[in-house]
Amino acid sequence: MSRFNKSVILFLLLTCLGLVLKKLMIPGASLLLVIVLTLLAIIYFIQGIRTNIHRSEEDNSSGVFIAAFFAFSVSSIAFLFRVHYWSAASLFLPIAFISLIAVALLLIRYFIFRFTERGTETKIIKELTFPFLIFSFLISISVITNQRQFHNFFKGSTYESFVRKMYPENEAQLLLEENQCDDLPCLKRADEYFLRGVKNDSLEKWDEAFDDYNKAIDYNIHFAEAYCRRASNRMLHKELDAEIILAAIRDCDIAISLDSTMVMAYVRRGFTQYNAKHLDKACTDLKKAKQLDSTLNIDKYIKYSCGN
Repeated sequence: MSRFNKSVILFLLLTCLGLVLKKLMIPGASLLLVIVLTLLAIIYFIQGIRTNIHRSEEDNSSGVFIAAFFAFSVSSIAFLFRVHYWSAASLFLPIAFISLIAVALLLIRYFIFRFTERGTETKIIKELTFPFLIFSFLISISVITNQRQFHNFFKGSTYESFVRKMYPENEAQLLLEENQCDDLPCLKRADEYFLRGVKNDSLEKWDEAFDDYNKAIDYNIHFAEAYCRRASNRMLHKELDAEIILAAIRDCDIAISLDSTMVMAYVRRGFTQYNAKHLDKACTDLKKAKQLDSTLNIDKYIKYSCGN
């Protein structure tokens, strides 16, 4: 096996390792992918140029190597941009996809129609098969999935939680609506995760319950009760800081926007505002909750928040 081929296999294995680490949310995975995929793109590009310079009329197999090397170079960059959500991915992905199809057609020509000698076929198999399969898989997944499906396939977090963390609320909501899975199987999965979250809450498995509510919301971004439950989980079982408080308030805001009569969403938001010392807002929410359900035992909190 040539030194070039050994280097390529090493980088491809490191790419797979980087994706596994990214799925496990291990720090440094993104940097590893940037370095490895960039080096792969450079190596393949240089090798493609070298092969083109040294090609000979007697060697009718050089065409497939040149095409493959340039296709793999573009695919490395395309997937790098896709996995980091860089805007140029929309330009490189179609080019990579089409170039890989062209390589597949060339390989069919060589193997099915016996266009070259057996020794050359062995060389093609050794140098092109593994990277072709890897890049075909990565680019195909990148092309056929929407942002939500792609994120959940390669990342450890849910797409919904990622988007709400990275983008302003209005922009995040547009992205979520655009990529929402709203067919019956998805809604069923959302219900299953929600019920499992409720069960884990009852078993005091707080972290597992939080993950279940995340997944329930990811499958159904209009699941008001799941937002409310997630807000409660944040406030009762997470180490409180400004970010947790804001996230809990946001979850309650969304729940109320989806169901303006959800008593517990007002209660949870009221207590969250109470903990954040926003007593005027806590007063409004707790009064609204009491108005919707007069049996709630929250009078002392209303009195303290409202000052009367």
